[in-house]
Amino acid sequence: MEMRAREDVEIGRDITPAIPPISFSLHDAFLHSHCSACFSPLSGRPFPPRHHRHLSSSSSVLYCSPLCSAADSPLHFSSAESNLLDSSPPSPSSESSADLRLLRTSSAAASGDRMFGLLTNREKLLAEGDEISDRVRSGAAAMAAARGRGNGAAEEEESAICLVITNGVEVVDEKGRGIGIAVYDSAFSWINHSCSPNACYRFLLPSPDLSPSPPDSDLRIVPSGPTVILTSILHCSLRCGGGYGPRIVVRSIRRIKKGEEITVAYTDLLQPKAARSSELWSKYRFICCCKRCSSSSSSSYVDRALEEIATSQGFDNVEATGRRLTDYVDEVITDFLSDDGDPETCCRKLEHLLVSGLSGLRLHPLHHLAINAYTTLSSAYRIHASTSKSFSKTRTSAAYALFLAAAANHLLTFEPSLVACVANYWASAGECLLTLSSSSSPPPPPSRVAQQYRCSKCSFVDALKAVSYADFETVKCKLVDCIGGYTRRSWGYLSKGCDYLERFEDPMDLSWVQKWPASSNRDAKCGFVVAESMDDVWQLGAHCLAYGGFLAAVCYGGAIALE
Repeated sequence: MEMRAREDVEIGRDITPAIPPISFSLHDAFLHSHCSACFSPLSGRPFPPRHHRHLSSSSSVLYCSPLCSAADSPLHFSSAESNLLDSSPPSPSSESSADLRLLRTSSAAASGDRMFGLLTNREKLLAEGDEISDRVRSGAAAMAAARGRGNGAAEEEESAICLVITNGVEVVDEKGRGIGIAVYDSAFSWINHSCSPNACYRFLLPSPDLSPSPPDSDLRIVPSGPTVILTSILHCSLRCGGGYGPRIVVRSIRRIKKGEEITVAYTDLLQPKAARSSELWSKYRFICCCKRCSSSSSSSYVDRALEEIATSQGFDNVEATGRRLTDYVDEVITDFLSDDGDPETCCRKLEHLLVSGLSGLRLHPLHHLAINAYTTLSSAYRIHASTSKSFSKTRTSAAYALFLAAAANHLLTFEPSLVACVANYWASAGECLLTLSSSSSPPPPPSRVAQQYRCSKCSFVDALKAVSYADFETVKCKLVDCIGGYTRRSWGYLSKGCDYLERFEDPMDLSWVQKWPASSNRDAKCGFVVAESMDDVWQLGAHCLAYGGFLAAVCYGGAIALE
């Protein structure tokens, strides 16, 4: 099954209305901080489920209002979700809860290997005899017990679990946290994966009465597939959640022609091909044959950069040491994120890896592990700065954030589908640079503050307020050009004292890395001119923030945040 464009669609347009879920559930960690009906954060006094004879003294779910409680409580109890959450020993799981909710409403929409017209993929997921199949069988047994079905065959429960594994989507809030899981009907779930997609999606978390669909959110896509399946689809999904739960909106990130297939990403696009393929097979049991994955090695520059490693002469154990590199970076990051993680140790280890490599191997500056390292280093230096009150650490944190954004932007020129993650990197860089400039001594001049976010060269405030996404490339080029100018005037100051970053003359010009490591003669410290004033850093931060906001508005809609 697939979905195709019903008409020509410009970049940055919603191509579906806000679609309510068939089934949904919060992750365990958010059961007592968010409403189980609308996923909104709880504030004030939460409301328990409506009185029911199975209600325990300690409510396993909470709601933000009597309306949400009244709407969701019947399904919470009738689906046996309450039995699962209140079982002893407890066996809560957002996936299992969503499975039980599906089963409560699936009888009218079940047909063969499908529920609600969605493929369960049960046979493929159980055939491998791996961790996934074990998870399905153990989860089905727990669900059957919660439903009072004893210890017999649990094929129905297995089908529901497999459907959620195959079609479920991690619900992300505005802070980027995964707070739950949801399954949507065919209007979304029939959209196939591509590693070079033309669309992305966003979530609307407040209750339906508070957030109507945007005016331009008509359904601009139509299904394409076997007639027998199309004619069997029932729209009961719109009734299952009563309109509650996190709704989803699909949006174009490229120009799409009428009849062209709509695709989104099921995995992290900043992973190399091998990692993407492994994850897609493990979870969905398919091999991606999209244009990006099918490209010859000579034309897939992004994937080559994401996995390229330089070796010492005569080195012949690249694969094994490559695994060691991955394990080493994962271990350093995991230690840093632990409760007793030390940011100073994390910075020292990751920077040593970036500069010197490991066991004869050096990472390409755009290697996916290097990108993960830049993200972690920016965060670690920021935390280290807050505890040590070190301005130089704040500066290095901002430098890594800027370098990360510039590196990702370089990849964006070759793979436009990376626009969503690049938007986040630029917004983060802008925030770090503005924080740096505001904590400097002396602070930015009052005249600049009064003219906040004004630039005589690109006039981006006026341009963005009246932006048409049809002019996407023009606006993008103007902002990038200004960012490049301010970066060249500020980079020497920002990278000062950082052994790794000082090796790059201009992070906005990474064209030379296409010939890496032959071009590594540039991998030597260069002399820099110190920023003309902290005002350049402030302007750089303002432009980065605006550029990130512009890219985010293309992907997710809404106003472009300039302040």
